[in-house]
Amino acid sequence: MSGICGQYFFQSGKRVSKELIAKMSARLYGCALDEARGWVQDNIGLGIEMWHIKDYENARQPFCNEDGSIFVSFNGKIYNYYEIKAFLIKKGHTLINHCDAEIISHMYEEFGLEFAERINGMFTIALFDKKKSFFLLVRDRLGIKPLYYSMGEGGITFSSTLRSLLQAKHVPDALDEMGINFYFTFNYFPCEYTPFKKINKLLPGHYLIAEEEKIEIRSYWQFNFQRQKHRSEHDYIDEFKSIFNDAVTRQSVPDAPVGIFLSGGIDSAGLAYYANIGNPSLKTFSVGFREKTFDERPYSRYLKRFLKTQHYEMELPEDLGSLMNVISTSLDMPVGEGSYVPLFVLSDFAKRHVGVVLSGEGADALFGGCQTYIADIAAKYCFWLPCLIRIHLSKILLHMLPRQETWMNIRFMLELFLKGIKDKRFIPHYFWREIFTEEEKELLYAPDFLKINNKNQFMGQAYSLFEKNFFAAKSDNFLEQALFFDTAVCLPDGMLQRVDMASMHSSLEVRVPFLDNNLVDFASGLPLHQKIRFLEGKHLMHKALKGVLPEKIISRSKHGMSAPVSKWLRSDLKVFAHERFRYAAKDLEKIINREYLLKLFNRHCEGKFDYGRKLWNMLIFFLWADDIKRENVE
Repeated sequence: MSGICGQYFFQSGKRVSKELIAKMSARLYGCALDEARGWVQDNIGLGIEMWHIKDYENARQPFCNEDGSIFVSFNGKIYNYYEIKAFLIKKGHTLINHCDAEIISHMYEEFGLEFAERINGMFTIALFDKKKSFFLLVRDRLGIKPLYYSMGEGGITFSSTLRSLLQAKHVPDALDEMGINFYFTFNYFPCEYTPFKKINKLLPGHYLIAEEEKIEIRSYWQFNFQRQKHRSEHDYIDEFKSIFNDAVTRQSVPDAPVGIFLSGGIDSAGLAYYANIGNPSLKTFSVGFREKTFDERPYSRYLKRFLKTQHYEMELPEDLGSLMNVISTSLDMPVGEGSYVPLFVLSDFAKRHVGVVLSGEGADALFGGCQTYIADIAAKYCFWLPCLIRIHLSKILLHMLPRQETWMNIRFMLELFLKGIKDKRFIPHYFWREIFTEEEKELLYAPDFLKINNKNQFMGQAYSLFEKNFFAAKSDNFLEQALFFDTAVCLPDGMLQRVDMASMHSSLEVRVPFLDNNLVDFASGLPLHQKIRFLEGKHLMHKALKGVLPEKIISRSKHGMSAPVSKWLRSDLKVFAHERFRYAAKDLEKIINREYLLKLFNRHCEGKFDYGRKLWNMLIFFLWADDIKRENVE
């Protein structure tokens, strides 16, 4: 497991700097890895920072083919490695090592650009074909591993992390107004956007091809729905069990300690059950809160006893301010979900016991597990009511309900729901995801930043981006469109981004069996009524795991890893957050109206309003901006 970086110049006479590659390699993840290496040959330089799950003495990158004409740097894991290796040997290729990276150059020789479609895994790849003067970047199908690039200076500079990429002084660190505007809407930077104007993400399932001073970005795979012949529910259940079991087995490392992030929900419970079949010494890990409605440890303890795993648990530390200072150093880019805090702590905790964990990301989007899908159904029926009645009922209901700080309390869910059904011209699913409205941004933004947004017509672009990706689904059904958006955008840019940052900071490898190629393909062909039926999400998963897992887990309502950020901002982190909002990240005064932000904070602390999501979004942005500025100055 590793991070990759490098540089490629179009002109063969232009030489890549060894010092730059070494500097970028050393800043890939900034954690205690086993090795940092750089390799330069004329106009191509490849860097890598890695640790070894298994200590293969000859597993050194970059790898090349037999005649030394194709060079490869690889980050990730190939789950069908042994099948591919056997095929290549049968075809006459010489393979002398036992690591994933070695087979890439040989696959490229055998299949050309189609080689990536044959990999079942999580990965980013940089490949240079010396004979053809051909350079290639590749990212896995669903964006489990990140990859960034910047074009300029007659070539391409790339890296697994933004912090590494910014070591190249020719890569400008000017902030991107459009990307930042999107962050304040979605809580993450969607699609190709990053915080910086001249840095882009390579999209999931895409190549970047550089040849003869021409750059082409091309899709090789995209998630979408596949219509299949109808089968019985029993057949679907049998197939799910078989594919899910295979995915978990494939992603469990033989002869190496493997763990599970065990929350007590059906996703992690299913992973633990199948991983436990072939691994009686399975280790499971949970993190808890003092706030009882957020604490899932009673359920993870129950599962620990049922599955007889070696279970480890911890509680978040009391000194949250010190923890947030450490967390800020791990933020490659802002992701404003409060769940990042327990995930960061849990990753560090698990790393003391194992090198690899399995996690349940992807199950909700693929199999319809989010509460927002039920809200989408309810909204469709509410639109039958006239607008004035909807508004009047909203005011009455909200007036009746007190404010609470418990997990997913009724008032919070109702406020979010009522926001989504105000105007039938807009898609409600957008409003479940929205942090700051366009009207709120006009108050949040500093005058000059607001002028830039208005001049370039950035205001309103967030909804346009959402709508474009929502309707990219090969379906006219609004629920499948919501599932598609969450799989294609929310999953890679929000959920998987935070998992990669939190785990890689602790040198922990996190694998996501629900995103195994075969399981994703199965989910894409699964009829909607097998995912969401009436008001039940993950219908097929519940049916398949009934009798396998305890009824207490099967019938439990969706919880999900979250954090009591609204309470923290009023108590544990009140002083910490106030100081950051008032004094931190001075450069952000060109972007943020601090007076308005402090007004939101004060109202929140008084308990009259709940601005927890908005303020947490801003706090993470301030911490990231302060830390990355400090790092660049140093």
